[in-house]
Amino acid sequence: MTSDGPASRLPGARSALQRALITGASGFVGTALAQRLKAEGTEVFGLARSVPSTRPEIMNADVRSLSDVSAVFRQVLPTHAFHLAASRSRGGSLQELPAAMAVNTLGTANVVAAAAAVGCRRVIVLGTAEEYGNIAAPFGEADRECPMSPYGISKLAATRAALTAAPLSETEVTVLRATVAYGAGQLPDMFMSALLHALKEGQPFPMTQGEQTRDFIYIDDLVEALVRAATASEAAGLIVNIGSGESVTVRHVARVAERVIGAFGLLQIGAVDLRQTEATSYSVDLSQARRVLGWGAVRSLEQGIADTVKAMAN
Repeated sequence: MTSDGPASRLPGARSALQRALITGASGFVGTALAQRLKAEGTEVFGLARSVPSTRPEIMNADVRSLSDVSAVFRQVLPTHAFHLAASRSRGGSLQELPAAMAVNTLGTANVVAAAAAVGCRRVIVLGTAEEYGNIAAPFGEADRECPMSPYGISKLAATRAALTAAPLSETEVTVLRATVAYGAGQLPDMFMSALLHALKEGQPFPMTQGEQTRDFIYIDDLVEALVRAATASEAAGLIVNIGSGESVTVRHVARVAERVIGAFGLLQIGAVDLRQTEATSYSVDLSQARRVLGWGAVRSLEQGIADTVKAMAN
């Protein structure tokens, strides 16, 4: 953990981020990022397949369609784009690969091409630590990746396509490979969110033995990294790992949540089998994030869970 955070933001970041376009703007990370950018005076626009009636700044478009994406970029003319839209399927069936490639890989290629066509300064692509697969931890940006799922394969292909294509234009690309994000507002289809919802509602929570390790990053820390990646000059053309720096077992996370919420006896440890495509050892090297972005996560796991639970109650 470091003391870097909102109080030590990069000089000039506010003025440089004039007009931002966020793909996947109606999602968990997109919503939090939009709120942060708006608070700092950035004009914010969004692109999403599902547009909430309460978010008039979001335009309906499918990232799989270059014409859809290009039309939005021409209308907005953003100085920066944050590409967060992605297929979230975590299944291990090869039958899921074409759909994952269409959204994650082709979608990313469409965003980079559309951004370049209108002179967007930089595209920040939100990747995932699942691109590394089950290689030896800690994962470093220079490691040879070996993804284990259609999701990881498609995201790695997206990363390579975006970074390889970027030199063909004046638009810069930065890829942030984030660990597992969590926080209030996340749908209960992710482990942390499902866990907290179940415990708060007094419902049993079936889970694996929980011996696999993970790095959970609080949403505000991830948003801070995204903002910094948009303006840090040295970040152009790089993959940068983003995580909390705490690699803990899933069982430990469940026990912390149990203690924070005060709901005991609901964890059904060992009731669910581990997915074959799930990495068992999972941590990331954050030295490049500290060097290039001047960034480090602020919230500990316990504090992040407590903040999430408090926000869920409001």
